[in-house]
Amino acid sequence: MAMRDDAQRPDWLPWIAGAVTVALGLLFLILMPPLYNPDEMNHLYRAEQISRGELLGRRIGADRTEAGGTIDGNLMAAFVPYISAQINRSPPPPSIWGLPEAAIKWGGPAMTIDFRNTAIYPPYFYLPSVAAILGGKALGASIHQTFYATRLLNLLAAVAVLVTALALFRTGRTVAATLLLFPTAVSQYAAVSQDGLLITVGALAAALASRPLSERRAATGVEIAWITALLALLFVTRPPLVPLALLPWALARRPLAPWSILPTLGLVAVTAGWSLYAGTTIKVPWWASPFHYSMTEQLTGILTSPATYGAVLWRTMSDLGQGYLLQAVAVFGLLDVFLPGWVYGVAALGIGLALLRDGHTASDGNGLFRGTGLIAVAGTWLLIMTIQYLDFSPVGFAHILGVQGRYFLTPALFLGLLLPHWRLPAPLSALSAGAPFLTPVLAATTLPTTIALHYAT
Repeated sequence: MAMRDDAQRPDWLPWIAGAVTVALGLLFLILMPPLYNPDEMNHLYRAEQISRGELLGRRIGADRTEAGGTIDGNLMAAFVPYISAQINRSPPPPSIWGLPEAAIKWGGPAMTIDFRNTAIYPPYFYLPSVAAILGGKALGASIHQTFYATRLLNLLAAVAVLVTALALFRTGRTVAATLLLFPTAVSQYAAVSQDGLLITVGALAAALASRPLSERRAATGVEIAWITALLALLFVTRPPLVPLALLPWALARRPLAPWSILPTLGLVAVTAGWSLYAGTTIKVPWWASPFHYSMTEQLTGILTSPATYGAVLWRTMSDLGQGYLLQAVAVFGLLDVFLPGWVYGVAALGIGLALLRDGHTASDGNGLFRGTGLIAVAGTWLLIMTIQYLDFSPVGFAHILGVQGRYFLTPALFLGLLLPHWRLPAPLSALSAGAPFLTPVLAATTLPTTIALHYAT
């Protein structure tokens, strides 16, 4: 059995990773204008709705063609300068604190509004945001003070899970740490969003799976229960991740025994049940568009002509695949702020070194898990693409729309667990240990200038 080179040494990597993440996250927290993270306004609405006791989104409007819930009416008023800037495509105010909106506090009239793209999410990954909002209301803070407190609490919650996950990893840790410290991921930790916990809880599930793998044994019942519970949290939030439900089965002591498949079947049932509930009671069509959308017609097209859909997949990955990779590494704002090109080269080097190191520290056992894991990760990619084609792309469109690079970060956290064992020369092994820190440390040198210049014009 291969062991980590530093198995007998103090394990500082989780703490260093946590410190680097906090430092980079604080840069994002301070530098990014309010509402200029992906869907940040609607995530804020969803958190405020939950803070009022409305745990689930609902269909609203006289004809029930909108989805959202009840929020404090002052919330929209407090962010008018930033909402107007986005609508008019003009630079956002350099600071809110000198504007009258900065003084607006909670306590406005209740309003029922449409935030359909976040109304469908379950409440649990919003708990840090809800805690910050409730605290802001109780302390009499302004809405903007509460907003930044919400960003901060989300960052701290994500870092706590990240550090815990990295401390629990036994194999595959370097790849996971490298992905977790990519600027795209860190920007989500420091946003009003559920995505930070979505990513880091995925890392926690991968970490628990790594322990029996590194010891070349089957997972215990307790380990499978924990992994299954964490995966359930992920799947209800992001149903396209459900192919990862195969992993508990592949870790079982007797995979051919009928009971071994029960966690997988349970995960599929929970995911399907939530999807059915949300799809019939919360979800509504996307906003008005000149294009024709129909999930039924799109699915019929896929089933009647799989080759045509295969061509759409190929065309999408050929034309847009590089963009997904760049977005997974470093994209901010409204998906329009990229770092200099050399940062992405550094990220590629970091991932390469991380893969080498995780193969070096991998064990040789459980080929079933590796094969199943590859199928699960590939299935997750296919399901992400297919769901976006069904739900977000016009019928018969030549490309799949609405895919973002960060969607692939969570399944990618499991890739380090799937590597075979190889040996590295000692110097390369030592060098590869620093792979997770290459991208965030070097990206931090250009981040303030890049963001400032982007929002100044």
